[in-house]
Amino acid sequence: MLSKWYEKSKLLISGSYLLKANTPDSDFDCLVVVPNNGYINYYFYGNSECNLKEKNCFDRSLFCIFCLHSRTNFIAKIEGRIPLIKINFMEAEFDLLLVSLPKNSFNKLIAFNEPKIEKVDEAIATYILERIGGIEAKNNGQLWPLSGYRANLRLYESTVNSRKTFTMLLQTIKFWTKNHYIYGSKFGFLNGSAIAILTCKIILDFPANSVPFLLKKFFDIYSKWEWPKPVEIVELANKKYNEIRLVLDWFGTKEVYHRHLNQFHVDLYPWLLEHSKLQWVVLNPGFPTQNTTFNVNKSTAEILKLEFLEGKLII
Repeated sequence: MLSKWYEKSKLLISGSYLLKANTPDSDFDCLVVVPNNGYINYYFYGNSECNLKEKNCFDRSLFCIFCLHSRTNFIAKIEGRIPLIKINFMEAEFDLLLVSLPKNSFNKLIAFNEPKIEKVDEAIATYILERIGGIEAKNNGQLWPLSGYRANLRLYESTVNSRKTFTMLLQTIKFWTKNHYIYGSKFGFLNGSAIAILTCKIILDFPANSVPFLLKKFFDIYSKWEWPKPVEIVELANKKYNEIRLVLDWFGTKEVYHRHLNQFHVDLYPWLLEHSKLQWVVLNPGFPTQNTTFNVNKSTAEILKLEFLEGKLII
């Protein structure tokens, strides 16, 4: 489908499928990576609004190609800082994120069939310096899907010697969060990335142990964690990118500023001050790093605390 649309495009599968920890209801988180040109957003979205019943779509965009396919059950454009198409195709859910890279950055990323962390880092660094115009330009949205993809590669690499254990533990905790209604970043709770990082850290801190033992440690440790103290996967420093990381990596004062002014608009709604304070920090090992729990607020943090304490008592 992608090659029919744009033969130079590259599909990178991220999320739970990359981590080999998908569940029956998991969707496919996909990056559609293309070399940059001035019209790529148009070729991705097109100008048509899809009518699935009548199969009306009138351009050669990726959106219309899927719209016209007989196995497409649902399709929608999601406007945001990163172009996104949501699809139900052949009874599976897909999130297609468009990432448009400068030629040099694109070539570094697709040099191998399965990109390595080092090559992803090179592609990101090239993207920052060539496309964004330097490390001071921090707000280009397409940087973050690449960073998230890099983070998942790092988690996968970190757990390669405990693959079965990681998969079982991660799936167990994900089912638990869903059954206790604390899954979903847009609701102020935990997303799949945060759960994967929390799980990975337990496995790295207590290697070569059984799933029941690790599950007990998971609740023992996180039920008494001193939030917002960061949870993170420690990495060896790469001095090659220190200058970029110093500016773009997550740090607390930057997020507090963003939460106050951009997320909760405390200047307009002063009663949201408590919610705007830093609550949870679960850092992904991306480049740059990101806080995967940035949507947790005071109310949802209290709910999470109670649920983790209950989990500890049950286990």
